[in-house]
Amino acid sequence: MSRKYKIGVITTHHGSGYGGAVYSESIINMLTHDHFAEVEVIGPADYPLTTIPLAIYNSPWSKIRKWLTGSTESRIDLWPLEEVNRSQAQREFDLILLDGSLLGGDMMLFKRTFPQSLIGTVFHNIEIDFVDSQSFLKNPHLLIKRRSVKRAEQKACQHSDFLIALHQHDSDRLRHHYGRGADHILPITIDPPDPVVVGEEASSHALFVGSLFKPNIDAITFLYEEVADLSPVPIIVVGRHTERLKERFPDKPNFRILGTVDDLAAWYDCAAIVLSPIRTGGGMKVKNIEALAYGKRVICTPHSAIGLEREVIKGYVRLAENAGDFIEAMRSLIKAGNGKSEPGIVDWWEANYSPRIQGALMRPFLDERLQSMNKK
Repeated sequence: MSRKYKIGVITTHHGSGYGGAVYSESIINMLTHDHFAEVEVIGPADYPLTTIPLAIYNSPWSKIRKWLTGSTESRIDLWPLEEVNRSQAQREFDLILLDGSLLGGDMMLFKRTFPQSLIGTVFHNIEIDFVDSQSFLKNPHLLIKRRSVKRAEQKACQHSDFLIALHQHDSDRLRHHYGRGADHILPITIDPPDPVVVGEEASSHALFVGSLFKPNIDAITFLYEEVADLSPVPIIVVGRHTERLKERFPDKPNFRILGTVDDLAAWYDCAAIVLSPIRTGGGMKVKNIEALAYGKRVICTPHSAIGLEREVIKGYVRLAENAGDFIEAMRSLIKAGNGKSEPGIVDWWEANYSPRIQGALMRPFLDERLQSMNKK
């Protein structure tokens, strides 16, 4: 049996609940699942999973430096790692995972601090693509940000011992921009949902899940203005802080924003179908993986379905490019079934997106990398 690894995960997330933080937590959970590894989280002091805190260093100079040099673009400056908690951080780690491509800007710092460790970078998305998708005319500062982002991702690709991406599409984009693809594909994983007992509202609505984030607001606007009036069932929107949008999108017969809810699982469980009309942004959509875990079929834009090509072939994910497609797909899926959880979809999720399965796939990859390093 392979030994238990000692892995350090460097992150700048604060446990915000947004997609990036969910992916970070899914990685940590996967690494510790079934005693895979002993993990130390090197991150912000207010992040619940942090075991080795970094100092907050947000002087004006640190911000200027980050933008001009392509160093870490976050609320946490990692320079203090050389001075603060250095004795703790220099524990014997087999592997260091940089949780996000923008950490590549400080790659040389990590190399100096962890000279005996393999260092890999996890790409949550291809950040340069995300920057390029925005309007430079409306946001001229993006020209400076683009330079910073590109340098950080270049350093990550040039100096990491291995690269991890969410799906093959992101790996291909990495190769396009930087001449190197991912060495391992690691999708979002989530734990099995708890059983939920639903009442009279079971299978009575179409569900959109999303926090108050620009791509989600765009999707809500699309559903409200173009889909809701002809939807065969009411559309319910839940997600952190989206209640702030109620004035902009007041209730109407087939549309309602609930916003932050105590029990997200109950709304997934009693949904007839899940909608994912995301048209911008990067990465992999947590809402899609959650829907599969609950045994629900998802209607996605082609952009939202990136990384779910197999699910499209299986029929668990239905593609829709415009409002007419969404309405037709909703009618078709509701007519074909009762919206209850489908065991076949749950089995598919378990076989592809559970921490147990992804840990089993990642273990031999890391074994091979460490064996190669030990032979040098």
